[in-house]
Amino acid sequence: MRRDDSFALGSGVDSSPGASSVDLVGLSRQASEVPRQASCQPASPANASPVKASPSDSGHSEEMEIGVNCAQRVGVVLIGRSGPGINNVITGLHDYLKASSQGSTVICFGLGLHGLIHGHSFELTEELLAAHRNQGGCDLLGQSQPEDLPSLGQDLSACAATVKQLQLDGLVVWGGRNVHSWTARLSEYFAEHKVSTRVVGVPASVQSDLPLIEQTLGYDTVCKLFASIVGNLATQVASSGKLWCFVRIPGRSISHIAAEVALETHPHVVLMSADTKEEAQLGLTEVTQMICNVIEARNRDDNNYGLVLIPDQLLASVAEMQQLFAEVGQIHKHCPDALEGLESGVGRNFSPMLSLLPPLSRALFQTFPERVRAQICHVIHEDSDNAEKGFIDLSSVETEVIFQTLVETELTRRVVLGSFKGAFQVITYSLPYHGRSAMPTNFDCDLGYAIGYAAGVFVEAERTGLLVDISKLKEDVSQWEVGGVPFSSLMQFKEPEPGDRSSKLTYSIRPRSRLLYDLSYESSMPDPCERTLVSPGPAQFEGPCSGTKTQTLCMPQAQRVRQMAKTEQLIKELKSKASAGCQVEVLKAVKMLLQGGVDLMKQRPDLDGRR
Repeated sequence: MRRDDSFALGSGVDSSPGASSVDLVGLSRQASEVPRQASCQPASPANASPVKASPSDSGHSEEMEIGVNCAQRVGVVLIGRSGPGINNVITGLHDYLKASSQGSTVICFGLGLHGLIHGHSFELTEELLAAHRNQGGCDLLGQSQPEDLPSLGQDLSACAATVKQLQLDGLVVWGGRNVHSWTARLSEYFAEHKVSTRVVGVPASVQSDLPLIEQTLGYDTVCKLFASIVGNLATQVASSGKLWCFVRIPGRSISHIAAEVALETHPHVVLMSADTKEEAQLGLTEVTQMICNVIEARNRDDNNYGLVLIPDQLLASVAEMQQLFAEVGQIHKHCPDALEGLESGVGRNFSPMLSLLPPLSRALFQTFPERVRAQICHVIHEDSDNAEKGFIDLSSVETEVIFQTLVETELTRRVVLGSFKGAFQVITYSLPYHGRSAMPTNFDCDLGYAIGYAAGVFVEAERTGLLVDISKLKEDVSQWEVGGVPFSSLMQFKEPEPGDRSSKLTYSIRPRSRLLYDLSYESSMPDPCERTLVSPGPAQFEGPCSGTKTQTLCMPQAQRVRQMAKTEQLIKELKSKASAGCQVEVLKAVKMLLQGGVDLMKQRPDLDGRR
């Protein structure tokens, strides 16, 4: 396994509109070569590189050098679900603080939010960290569940008391969208109550669904792990020659993981959540027909095997299922007796609930196996408020079994009609938690270390309310750029209803509404009938394939491609109009506009390298 101790951070440039930025110049991961200095004593110029921080919102600016500042005490807490790279973040933070001054310390909070509120902490030592460097899992810190955040997260005063008691200069928070909505509140609370502790966020999400972030920590590892497992299943079904496999993988509204795994393994059908939204107008029936059409077409070519990828949140974006969830949620709210025992899985009498459903929803619900019905009732019971709106967390619902049932029913109908004459055998497989504690890939090792290192710089530069942003990830590690995105740039606010005095202003970080890349421009997958399954194998830590990045990261950005196409079309129209005898005054005006565009692009030479 590659465990390279050298890591250079390129010049950090802010990559988000309205975001503060901090330039990191000449920092390197060479902790073993940096001599330990006494607290507050400057290091020699040969061993320290200056780090300039851009002016903050208050107009202040300062210049600091590694080794010239007083000892820092920085806390780190893991809130939400674990993911690959957490230990690398801690390592990067630890190494920076030790290189900065001898007395600096990392304070770890155990059990996530519980530890932060109640002060359960311990000091990180080199001996304790050594066994966890570049490893997966979060057994060093422990974690708190995301479900604890709404209740425990209200006690901001206890968090403030803890950091004051421990005399923390900074607090680094690991988490995804929901966690950093809370982190933004915490940083505002600290600023309002004159708590000097700086708050810095780590963009950690295996879904890579944080807006304004090129790729979040953990996504590379999870995609390569899932692609390896799906590749093994692909080899199995191809070897059998008579087996279909429906695989459920984690995937929210934008299906980032499904897109990457599809590019790695070439499944015959990959269902994207974006395909079921209003603009595409694909419902449950259309999706089922699409799968069956591929199965039937391959059957005509004597290929009775294949692979189907299904994101676990796919059904949450299907109109019929949203309606069903909303209606079951209303039944749970107004007639809880009708669901008694169903949400716990104890009872199996669905008759009272079915009698309260409209005919169409009742017919749809009855097609599902009993255990799937019980799973739906359970998740609605756990999240009844969102269920009434038609949005629930379906990660514990066997979506692949639902599609298996629907496809088998449709193929049986086609057999009766004579359009489908082959045999259909199917197995299902789910990948819910396989990647959460996986050993991080080389890419995530470097990314996590860079994030932790940058978090230490932000704390020492007295920056707060920032989410670490590493950009230019397509390039070599030495070319990566580091900046900070203010939490306020990520927030979306919801005003209270007019006349409703009881409701308050709420805000959250919403996921990306669409993929940032366009599969149609780079996808090399042939027609499903001619497609050959691919098994990419496990992630590599040594050799020529150890530095491979995700294919989606290296693809052209969809918005950029579309804008380029529109620009080329406008240029063609300009040439056509000009050659038709346009007036000279008009041509001069157009020339001035075009010259202004060229000058603007010259002023931003780094645009081609940005995301």
